This record gives sequence, C-alpha cells and structure tokens, in this order.
Amino acid sequence: MAELETVRVLVVDDEEGFCGAVTEALTVQQDIHYQVRAATTSTLARRAIEKTSAPFDVFLIDQKLNDIDLDGIGLMTELLRASPESVAIVLTGFARREEGVRALHAGAGSYIHKSANWVQVFDDLVLQIPLLVESRRHQRESRWLRILTEIGQQFQSCTRRDEVADAIIAGALQLGFQQARLWFLFEEGESWLKGWKQLPAQHLPGFEDFWMRASDSPYTLLTLEEHKPRKFVGRKLGPSPLDALYPDPALAAQEGIWVDVPLWSEQRRLAKLSLFHYTDTRPLDEAALAVLQLYADQAATAYRRVELYERSFLSQQLTIHTQPVPRSESELDAFLEFIYAQVQHFWKAENFCICLLEPETHEMDFRLKFEESKRARHSRHPLKRSMGLSAKVALEGEPLRVTRGTLEFAQVHGVPHYGRPAQSWLGVPIRVQDQVLGVIALEDYQREFAYTQSDQRLLELIASQTASVLRNAQLSIDVHRSAQQLNALQYVSSEILQIAPASLNKMLQVVLTAVTASYGLGLNRAMLFLIDKGTGELRGRVGVGHLQKRHAERDWERDERLGMEFQKFLEILESGQLKPTPLGEIIPQLKVVSKPGCAFQEVIDTGKPLFLATPSDAKRLPENFVKAVAPAKQMVLVPLKAGEHVIGVLVVDNKFNGRPIDQATLDHLQTFVNQAALAIENTRAQRAQSERQVRELESLSQVHKAIMEIGSEADLPNVMNAVVQQASRALPNVSAITLYFQNRATGDLELGAAIGLHNEPMVRRGTPRPTSVVRRVLERDAPIYAVEASADPDLNGAFVERERIRSVAAFPLKFGNERIGCMFFNYREPHTFSESEKSELNLFAQQAALAIHKAILYDEAERRRHRFETVTRITRIISATLDPEEVVRAVLTEVRRVIPRTQNTCMLYLDAETGDLVFSPVSFDFYHIAPEERGRTRVSKDEKSIASRVARTGIPAMVSDCAQDPDAMKLIPSTQSELCVPIKVEQELLGVLVLESDQLNAFTQNDQRLLEALADQIAVALKKAHEHTRLRETQEDLAANSAIAWMGLFGSNWSHTVNQRTYEIEGKVALLRSVLKTPHSNIHKWLGEIEQACKQLKGLTIAGKTSRLPTPGKERVEIDRILQTQVTDWCNKHPQIVPHIELACEGLEAQVEKEWLEIALEKLVSNAIKAMDEKGHLTVRSMQRGTRIEVQVQDTGKGIPEEAKEFLLKQPVPKPSSKEGSGLGLLIARKVIKAYAGDLVLLQTAAGKGTTFMFYLPIAQTVKGA
Repeated sequence: MAELETVRVLVVDDEEGFCGAVTEALTVQQDIHYQVRAATTSTLARRAIEKTSAPFDVFLIDQKLNDIDLDGIGLMTELLRASPESVAIVLTGFARREEGVRALHAGAGSYIHKSANWVQVFDDLVLQIPLLVESRRHQRESRWLRILTEIGQQFQSCTRRDEVADAIIAGALQLGFQQARLWFLFEEGESWLKGWKQLPAQHLPGFEDFWMRASDSPYTLLTLEEHKPRKFVGRKLGPSPLDALYPDPALAAQEGIWVDVPLWSEQRRLAKLSLFHYTDTRPLDEAALAVLQLYADQAATAYRRVELYERSFLSQQLTIHTQPVPRSESELDAFLEFIYAQVQHFWKAENFCICLLEPETHEMDFRLKFEESKRARHSRHPLKRSMGLSAKVALEGEPLRVTRGTLEFAQVHGVPHYGRPAQSWLGVPIRVQDQVLGVIALEDYQREFAYTQSDQRLLELIASQTASVLRNAQLSIDVHRSAQQLNALQYVSSEILQIAPASLNKMLQVVLTAVTASYGLGLNRAMLFLIDKGTGELRGRVGVGHLQKRHAERDWERDERLGMEFQKFLEILESGQLKPTPLGEIIPQLKVVSKPGCAFQEVIDTGKPLFLATPSDAKRLPENFVKAVAPAKQMVLVPLKAGEHVIGVLVVDNKFNGRPIDQATLDHLQTFVNQAALAIENTRAQRAQSERQVRELESLSQVHKAIMEIGSEADLPNVMNAVVQQASRALPNVSAITLYFQNRATGDLELGAAIGLHNEPMVRRGTPRPTSVVRRVLERDAPIYAVEASADPDLNGAFVERERIRSVAAFPLKFGNERIGCMFFNYREPHTFSESEKSELNLFAQQAALAIHKAILYDEAERRRHRFETVTRITRIISATLDPEEVVRAVLTEVRRVIPRTQNTCMLYLDAETGDLVFSPVSFDFYHIAPEERGRTRVSKDEKSIASRVARTGIPAMVSDCAQDPDAMKLIPSTQSELCVPIKVEQELLGVLVLESDQLNAFTQNDQRLLEALADQIAVALKKAHEHTRLRETQEDLAANSAIAWMGLFGSNWSHTVNQRTYEIEGKVALLRSVLKTPHSNIHKWLGEIEQACKQLKGLTIAGKTSRLPTPGKERVEIDRILQTQVTDWCNKHPQIVPHIELACEGLEAQVEKEWLEIALEKLVSNAIKAMDEKGHLTVRSMQRGTRIEVQVQDTGKGIPEEAKEFLLKQPVPKPSSKEGSGLGLLIARKVIKAYAGDLVLLQTAAGKGTTFMFYLPIAQTVKGA
C-alpha cells in the first residue's frame, strides 16, 4: 500500500471543544495523514512553532481570538513570518465577508466562515487544506526550477572541467548552502576520492590535495550505494577521514543537517558533492532532495559533455591517421618514433614503450622503449602472463590503469611482476576489432595516481589511430614481401617446365633453391622426399641447407656479397660447379619408414601441410631423420600433390633465424611444390588422356538423356525436383546439387530442390541475404568452376564449410535477359573440371533454365485462375445477405480456407467519430486474442499497430517478421507474420482486413493480391449493408419518437398532444420519402401538403405554451455533478441497492439540456433497479475517451432475455400485455442522447450476471475568450 501524504496542522482557537472537534475531523481522513496540534492562546501557538521538529504546513486560526496581544489576523501575520513556508486559513464570523477579505490581504491563503454548523466547516476544511498545501508546494517547486534553469545556463557555458567544477560550487550557493566540497572519484579496484573544489575557497587548507578511500567514510559509502542525495545529521554514523586532519568542529566535523550528493553519468560515478549550512527558508525535505538530484544530473551531464568536448579537441590534434602506411621494416620503425613524438605532446613520457605481437611465435616484440628518457635495447619476450602488465593487457585486450604501485597491484591481483616497480602505470591495447596488434604503455616511478581516466581515454584514442595504420602497415609489408616471392616463384615455375624433361634432379635442385634463397621464399632449409611407386617407400631426393648456424650465415653473406640471383644460380647449375650443402649430401641417403602416428604418413594420408612446433611433435619424426638433420623448433611438412595424389613430402624450417613460417608463405610454398609435382606427373597425365576422352563421351550421352526426362513435367515444384534428380543420375560424381529460383513477385531467392545434402533443413531455413553466395552467383553472367571452393571469394561461405564441399560448379540460370535462379553442382572430394565436362554442365543448366521458365509461367497462370475462382465464390456468398456481420463471417471463413498459413484473421471497422478501429463482433470467432487483452473491443488511433498504419495511409502492409516492425501490436503473442489491407469504397475507408500467422514469411504477394480483391468485394457488400442499416435505423428512430410522443413526455395539455402527433406524422412522411422511388409528381405533392398542415398545427398554442423536443442549444452541464447528485438521490429511495459511483470526468461539460439528460439517466437507472428486483449493486462510472465523455451503467440483475436482444434499442419489444419490459424507456433514453450528438449502446449482458449499458456525449468545446 502506498504511503499517505502527511500534512501538519496547527489549530489556534480559544474554544477547546472546537479544537478537539477539528482534530478528530481531520485525523479520521483516509486519503491524507493529518498531524494536528492545537493551541488556545497566541503564546501556546508561538511555543508550538519554536519546539516543532518540522514546520507546519497549515495554520488554522480563529479571527475572533480572545487574546490580550492581538486578534487572529495579527497572530497569523506573526506566525507566517516565523514559518514562511506555511499557509494560513482564517476562521471568520458567519457572513463577515469583510473579515475574510482583510485576512487575504494580510497573507492568508483562504478564509472559512465559522458557522454553527461545524460539520459544514469541517467539510470545507477537508476540501481546502489539500488545495492550499498543493498550491504552496507548486510555488516552492517553481522557485527551485527557476534556480535550476539559471544553474543549467551556467553549465552550458562551460568548456573545461575546472569551469564545470566552479559552476557546481556556485550552484550550491544558489540552492541555499553556504559551504560545499566537491570530490573527484577514482575507480581503481576500490573507490578513491580526491578533493577538487570547495566553498568558501581555502576553507579547508590542503583540501585539493587530500585523498581518501570511499570505504573509510560511512557517509560516502551510503551515498554512492543509493545513487541519490542523502541527508545526514552531524556525525551520527561515526567520524569522517577529514575529522582527523581538521579537528576543529567548525571545519570538517559539521554539526546539524548536511547533504551528500553523488554525480552519475551513464552508470559511471564521477564525483561527490557535500553541502553544509543550509540557510534557505524552504525546508530541506524530500522535495528539496529531489531538486538536488536534478541539480546533480545537470552537473554530471555538463561534466560528461565537457569531457567529450576535450576528447574531441585532443583527437583533432592527433595526426597519426594521416601518416603514410609503412611498406618496410625501417619505415615501420620510423612510424613508431612518430607515435612517441605524439605522446610527448600530452605527457612528459620519460618511461614509454610500444610492443607489437607476433601471432605466429606468440611473442611480444618491444620495438620501441624508453627508460627515464633513454632509449632501451630492442627485445623480444614470450607472450605469457609471467611477463607482467603488458602481457596482461595484450592477452585480455583491455586497458589497464594502476594508480597505487605496480608491485602492490601485482600482489593483489595475482599477476607476476616483471621489471622495475612503478608508482603509476597505464597501458592500452593496439586493437583492430577483436585482434590485438600490440600495447602502448606509460609508467611513472615517482607519483601515485599519475594517470586519470581521461588520460586512459586519450591513450586509447592514440592506440586506435595507431592500430589502423599499423594494421595496414603489416598488410603492406606482407603484400610487398609476398609480391617479391610470387615474382620469383613465377619465374622459377616457367623454368622448371623446361628443365624437367631433361633432368629431374636438376629440376628438384631448382625447386629447393627457390624455396631457400633470399631471392625466393628465403627459408633456412629444405628437404624433399618422393614416394617410390614400386615399393611405396618415402625416399630422400634433394636437400638444401646446413647443420650449423655459422655455416649457414657464411653462405648467406657470400651470396649477398656476390649479388646472387636466380639467373646466375642457373648458370652455375648448368656449368656443373654447384657444390652441395651438408643436407644435399645427407638427404639422398635417407629412407623414411612410415609408421602409425608418423608425421610423414599423416601428411601423405591427409594431403595437408603439418606444423611441428612442440617437443611432442618432434617425437613423431622417424629417429633416423632426427639424427641426420637435427630438426628445428618449428618444422613444416608440405605434401607434393599432383592433382589429388600425394607423390612426396617437402620438409622446411627456419632453424637459424627462428622466424615463424606464416600462412601466406605456406600458401605460396604449397602452390609452388604442387606445380613441381605436376611436372613430375606430366607423363602419367598424358597416358591417362585417351581414357578420359572415352569417359567424357559417355557422360555427355547421360546428360542428353537427363534433359529429355526433364521436359515431361509442367508443375514448378515437380520440374525443379526432376532437374536435380536427373542431374544426379547423369553426373554420378556429384555429391550434392542445390537449385534456387527467384520469386518474381518478391525478388527473393528460394530453395526449389536439393539432393545429397547433410543438413537440408538448415539450408531451407532462411532466405539468402543480398550478400550471400547464391545472390552473387545469380548476378553473374558466366558460371564459376572452383576446384577449391573455400578459396573462391564468390563461393566460400557457411554452406561450403557446413557441407564439407571441396569443389563447385555454379551456374546462373537465365532465360533471355530474365534471371531465373541458380544451380550448384557440389563435390566433397577435390574435382577438376575438364573442358568437355564444363560443356556438359553448361548445356544441362541452359535446359534447366528453359524448363523452369515454362513452369513459372504455368504456375502464375494457375494462381490467377485460383484468385478469380476465389473472388467469384466469395462474391456469391456475401451477395446473399445484408447483415454486415454475416458478410464478415463469410469472408473470414473463406480467407482461412484459401490462405492456409493463416492462423488468425479479423475485420476492424473504422469509427469515423473517434478514428479508432473497432473489432467486428464476429471476428472473435476467428481471432484468438491473448488472455490479458480479452475485453478489448477497439484499437485506439493513438496506439501503434500495423492495422492503424494501414488505415491511416490506405496502403496494404505485408510484414514478414513482426519482431522487426516497430508498429506490431502483438495482441496474439505467437504472431510472426501479418498481412493487412484497407477496405475502401472509392476514397472512403470502411475498415481493414487482417491476417496473422505464427510462421515467418508466411504470406506472399499473391496472397496480398487475393486479399485486396476480396477487400474490394467486402467494401461493396458492406456499403450495401450499411445503407440497409441506415434505413433500419430510421425506422428505429421513428419507434423512439413514437414512444416519446405516446408517453406524453412533452406536456399534458392539448397543445403538447397536437405537437406529439404532428411530430409522429412528420417522421412517417420522411420514411415514405426515403422508401418511395416513383417519379409520380402527385405523391410528392400530397406529401408536401401533409408536411405543411403539420407545421400549421404545431404553431397552435393553448394557455401560452408550446411543445418542445430535445434540441441542442447553448446549455452546458457538468456530467459528473449530475451523475453524483441524481444517482445518489435515486438509490437513496431504494435502500437495498448498493451504489458504486466511479467518476473520472471532473470539470468536463457536455452541451446538453439538464432536464433531458436527467430523463435519460432516470430511464437507465430505473431499468437497472427493476432488473435487480430493487436489490443488488449498481455501478455508474464516467471516463474520458478522446473528445467525448463515456458513462457506463452496470447492474447485477437478471440480464436481458435472448428473445429481447433483437429489438433492444431499436423498437419496442413484442410482449404479452401482462408482462413488463417493452424497452420503451431505453428507446427514450437513446433518442434523447442521440439528439445531443451521442449514442447509447449495450456493452454486455449475461443471464444471472447483469447488464452494462454505455452512453457517450461529446465534450463541450471551450469558447475562446470565455
């Protein structure tokens, strides 16, 4: 239960009995908690104010106070000076208006005549006290807000953090505090506060250099935990750390009330403000604390804005991102020097380092490091946590700021300490997305808290700009190196094709030299082993390299000195003067015996390169190999592959320089040795050529047969299934085939058929994205043949990886200029496409496109026929009825039948008066609304919904995923797709038709076109039904007029009776005019004569009176006031009726005659009382809905019989003369309400559960200037 508002009242009256009665009358109130204190003299009143712990809200003072000093008004003036935030009510003598005026002039908020009827006085007090207290509160809040506005303007002018701090302190003075202290907050594992600014300046000497832990102050802990201002009294929670430094109570140890205010921004604690010596006349209550919260929010926002401004300004000073991208190692070092120079602009960086990460070797390369402004030696260290804080930043990829000693931090957080201890340390990762390229770090050996969060953000900005250039530099260096390697390998490739036929050994020597020479790949050593076709043994053929580092470096220096290049090497090789290296003598003598688990055997079996980099990996090498070549820490075994066959293994390493062999180098190496393998196997390839030609002819025959089978199908799904089935039979080597077609209506690509997939549901689950492989193939003009699909930029994707596809032939399917779809032939084993095979596949794809094009045309024709038949069928159904609800039922039934993915459907009418969409009652048989929404009858024009959007724009909406549409209303939680079309006749909107499905992408353009055609038919049927309804309503209106006339409600004399009868005659004449369509002029002439006679009769008067119908005029009544008085009076006459009056339209008026409104209400209420046999609960409630007032009258009676519902509110209910309940009273009530632009409707009724009627009237418009 919500806590009641407390109002403190001081009653000053010399009548003790009156004081007690007022106290009792106020304290029994249930909506406000009154604390009342009484004083019978001015002395007691003054004493009460002096001793009160909180100011009184209200003084209630008797003007005729019998006091020696002064009267009640004089005392009031004195009390208000002592308590200016209070409000006074003066009790004056009965009918002594001049005393009340004098009290108001003296400062009273109000006055009340103190009559003998104390109950009336108490009622007036209960009414006025809350209003006066609320008014005073609003005045006080307005003053607070004016001050906050002024402070906000001061914050707007700040551009530096110190200016914001000064504005915060100045604002505290404006808010009524004479002392203030602003603390800056550091979050370093635990929270620390540092003195920043104070008021008065220099009040606490050395405050700006004072540090304290938040946990050392119980007041700070409470403030930061609650995230809102906190009020304290003295030092009740214990001393503060300031008390020890400033023992004078007048300084730190404050007495009395003071406030701590936290400053937060985006879940980040920025600072804390302590406020003392509050001198404002306004109480320091919850409202004042709320104002301080707004002030704190302003201050935090200003600080954050200035912080962002400073960061933006500093970022503009950085020019790192404008530097040219380094293309060599020397240019990279120069770029890092430039970074250090940039850092020097912002910090005196005596201790600084940049380390770069080597992902292949998992090392940190300290490329640039300064210790006390002196450049340190270049070094490398393993990337592991034992290497200290830089390694921690590199591994975690997050900034780290240490403010109170690196040694202490390492001990607390379990991080191994490395290097010299520092007092402050700041390091940030150089990162591109999730990849850490390196670390930039600063450290200070002398000062704690040397680096702030702003310093961290600035260093992160420098690292961000550095990362983009550094990443491009690494790529540029790699590309430059790769280009050199490729150029060399391309040249060698052309040479080995000429050398191979003459001498295989020379060709292999050329290959290994290209792998190891500085003008090639530059690896340290290479060893080549080939498989003996006869025995299957792996025999060494050629080796290049040394066993000792010094010998290797000697040869490298010699080659560099001689300017060795590939052409010169070939000359030496041809001359026979090339001397073998130690490995060149050892390897030809080696024979590798493969065993299970052997590294060589794994490469042969898998056909993939193998990295060996750990001691356990080295154990997988044959013992004789290890003894002979002394392996390096990292070795790579590369298969020599001729097509799909491994014919040997190449072993390479960088034993002497330790440089890691990266993937790019390995890719070049693999391609190069495969070319060598192809040269070796060239002879075998020539021998197999004739056999391959025979197989190709057989395959072509199978393709032609499959094409003939496809043409026998016409239906689109069957055609596509036939395409993939026949392709699978004609091309037995294909592992999987997928066929996509493009939906003409939506442009979406859909999977039409597939065969051979491991996970077909996964493939069918989603529509290909605009950037997908399928879309890229569709938009091509030529097919793609990829032996390695994973290496093809157009084909590589999730499908290739998930289905383990190695080779792919992909075809865009076109008919003329129209793109039909695309087809994929997928191979799970590497497959090379011959020219004849390409021709076969291309021919098959062309014929598939033709067959699918014909099937699409056939499918579209079938859809048009189906749509025409559906519209024709629904037209016959809805033409057979004039009942709008029967029309809707027929349409919704048919829609559910013809669009099977529809789970829920409904029809909503447009309420022309309110703009709301109203559910057709029959819709709830087809629309299963969520339980919490049951009882909803309409969708307000102000609510977001897809239906409202369609009604507003007149444009259909097809939503494939409701979760992505901000207007989706979700009255049914399972709905995922929605289709909504407007129902219009010409430009007039009648409503909307809604379909919903629990499937994504449930509806198609064809469904939309069908639904739009149905909507056109519905509109015509509804228009006809509405015309019929208007005729019926005219008849109902006549029935109501007749009921009013025959009951003699317009008077009892003859004049009234004449007018009653003439009114009835005029109504029936109007009915005849609307029914008779004959052009016979005499009929209309005679009707005109009847109308003229009625006008003459209505002019007759007797005894000076005329009859009068309900007529809209200028009279206005307050609806709630009429309901309160009339309903209460009627229920008082029936003691066993329990009234419940719930009114929510206070002050709202309707333009209606009071006399007629009371007649209509009397009919409704008397009907309800009769329905309950004068015993039960009667509920009358009012509410505002848009521009009208709605009133509901609900009883707990018998309910309306089924046989009476057909006639209710339309015409008298047929009944035996012995029975009551003809419905005339309701007809009269509806006629009266409709006369004033309203209406009366039945909301609900049920046997034994009662009935609810609702009527509404438009709210009277306020006249300008009134």
